[in-house]
Amino acid sequence: MSQRPNPLLTTDALAERLQKALGEQYLLERELGGGGMSRVFVAHHVKLARSVVVKVLHEELAESLSHDRFRREVMLSAGLQHPHIVGVLDAGEAGNLPYFVMPYVEGESLRTRLARDGPLSIPQAVSILRDVARALAFAHARRIVHRDIKPDNVLLAHGSALVADFGVAKAVQSARSEARGPRPAAGGGAAELPVLTSVGTTLGTPAYMAPEQVAGDPDTDHRADLYALGATAYEMITGRIPHSGRTPAELLTAKLTEAPSPPSQFRAGIPLALEDLIRRCLARNPDDRPSTADEVVALLENPSVVSGAVASHEVALARALNGSRRNRSLLVAAALVAVAGLGAWLATRDRGEGASPPAAGAASAARSPTVAVLPLVSISPDSSDGYIALGMTDELTSALSRVRGLRVASRSAAGAVQAEGLTVQEMAGRLGVAFLLEGTVQREGTRLRVTVRLVNGSDGFTAWSNLYERTTDDLLDVQSEIAREIAEAIRGDVAAGADSGPAVSVSGTTDLDAYNDYLRGRFLLERRGDEGLRQAALAFRSAIARDSGFARAWAELAQTYAVMPLHGTVVRESVWPQAVSAAQRALALDSTLAPAHAALGVIYNGELRWAEGRTELERAIRLDSSYTPALQWLGENALANGDLDLAVRMFGRAERRDPSSAIIGAVHALALGVRGEIDSAIAKGRAAVSRDPALMASRLMLGTIYLYAGRPEDAVRELEAARAAAPDAPIVMGTLGYAHARAGNRARALALADSLASDTSSGSRAGVWSALAKVRLGLGDTRGALDALERALAARDPFFAS
Repeated sequence: MSQRPNPLLTTDALAERLQKALGEQYLLERELGGGGMSRVFVAHHVKLARSVVVKVLHEELAESLSHDRFRREVMLSAGLQHPHIVGVLDAGEAGNLPYFVMPYVEGESLRTRLARDGPLSIPQAVSILRDVARALAFAHARRIVHRDIKPDNVLLAHGSALVADFGVAKAVQSARSEARGPRPAAGGGAAELPVLTSVGTTLGTPAYMAPEQVAGDPDTDHRADLYALGATAYEMITGRIPHSGRTPAELLTAKLTEAPSPPSQFRAGIPLALEDLIRRCLARNPDDRPSTADEVVALLENPSVVSGAVASHEVALARALNGSRRNRSLLVAAALVAVAGLGAWLATRDRGEGASPPAAGAASAARSPTVAVLPLVSISPDSSDGYIALGMTDELTSALSRVRGLRVASRSAAGAVQAEGLTVQEMAGRLGVAFLLEGTVQREGTRLRVTVRLVNGSDGFTAWSNLYERTTDDLLDVQSEIAREIAEAIRGDVAAGADSGPAVSVSGTTDLDAYNDYLRGRFLLERRGDEGLRQAALAFRSAIARDSGFARAWAELAQTYAVMPLHGTVVRESVWPQAVSAAQRALALDSTLAPAHAALGVIYNGELRWAEGRTELERAIRLDSSYTPALQWLGENALANGDLDLAVRMFGRAERRDPSSAIIGAVHALALGVRGEIDSAIAKGRAAVSRDPALMASRLMLGTIYLYAGRPEDAVRELEAARAAAPDAPIVMGTLGYAHARAGNRARALALADSLASDTSSGSRAGVWSALAKVRLGLGDTRGALDALERALAARDPFFAS
């Protein structure tokens, strides 16, 4: 086999030696740089047509190692197959230099992100910490300790964090010990540090090393990783390492003798729960740290680490709203202006269509073969390829649900449970399944690579795994093949004799181009935005043009048209008739499609046809009880009509299905506020804001809750932030104008009223009349407010509710 010319080999003796050792299996392409222990190259895996990373140890370090022991130790980590772990693929020697091979991850390291952007937001930091802690929990359960957790070894790709170099530090230390023979542990000072190499690198980088590593304690265990995780967390939120500003020797001594300064000394607004977790992880005594990484994951899943109290004097006490009973009633009516369409306008929803979730419990799982498909992770270089992973997850769920004798949890249920950061056993128990399927999807050019792993829910061990490499032209066939093999694996393990039945169409179409258009449309629909929805409609239209019987494409087109007027400049009269027509066409093809019924429900809500909207949304939920948009929109219908108990119940169900959703949390908070549960509403509203600080809707609803609590100054703060995100949104301007009026800022309220009034003559923007009504109400102009509300009702203002 001939090799491509490699410019590296003409300039670098090490690269030439490494390429010779790698042979024809890998072709070196470029050097990424060097870490403390190695030089790092990107290579092309010839047979699999994929990029990999090859790390070769520095010569000075390699001389002190038992190479056989190093390879054995490194390959122990090759069995770590987890979405947040970059595993080891191979290991060997180039001359006398050990090397190991890992998958290439397109993205950047946490170190690079911190160097460029500085401290991260609290939600960003907590999200990364969760992923790293999950990786540690998985590895620790298999008695593998990382020993060198630091920002350099945390890779960020497509919204996920992955841990690299698992077990490498341990492999080096073990290989050195075998080569040199036993040596006594160092004392408690920093004069002798057995973890320091002769070339000034460390097996456990000093800034992140636990005190017991510094002391050379031979009993160092997995809790050293938790210390390093705490140090990494400290740096993510403060921009500095613990005990910063010291020489290396002073730093190592400080670890043994001092507690680091609290993070809040360097940054305001850190939740107490998060600071306490970091403090515990950085405890000098391992017994004072969390006992396991699973415990850390559980703590990071608590909303208080993102949105809890930041100081003891911040106690959310509700105060009675100033003004008469009549003004309070009018305020409630005006605040409900947001409900009729706001959630549909701004939501980014999980739109799974899988089968309803099975009854929970181990007994259920034991009666028949059961599986849940966890959302597959896209690791493609192009982030726009995320729609392929979304579609693959959806289609695997749909295909497996049609296998005779197999019960499958819905995609939305599986995704919600996965987001809670539970162990494999806990997820399986919650979903009532025997197996979990997880994996990754990667596209490079015309090549598609799908890696899947079937995990036994009882013990967390891999029951079956496989790698599929195809061209993108084979996407439908790949899905069918994966579904058949998974069914066969499950049947062989737990359901001998179950009949998989005939082959089925997993997509609802046999036209590959139509299916690709559908997946792209789904991806754009979930992202929302004016332009995103226009492009989604074009994609669904293209799918339908290729296959006019593609019912699911018709249903999603209906949803797209239904929410389009609530996002931008599209006039509803121009698209809602098309939405109704598309939904009716979808139902004529398949009357069981929940998205089609939900689309009709949204339209009826927007037209103030509340009873019809409720009927369609209830029908959608009966067809798919896990369909989150229908739960949310039925809650909005109930809230707008004063059925607060039903509203709170529906929002609660939706939030349990999608606990990461900021918009669902925000509208749930609003419902609690309207019901008078002010303390709970404020806490939930602040949690929703912390999930996505840039989302206008959550700021708007928290501001409204503060108005219910009689705290107009706090309301103004949140509503000004909402306006910064959406400067010309009438619904924000109206609520902000009311808040300014209640806070005594009459001039600002009048300015907003004048701006809104100038728009009423054109009628080009939905929500202007209802927004003007709120400002008039705040200014005490009851007659003007009622007049504006009457005009909003006559115009069927989509943001008006009575």
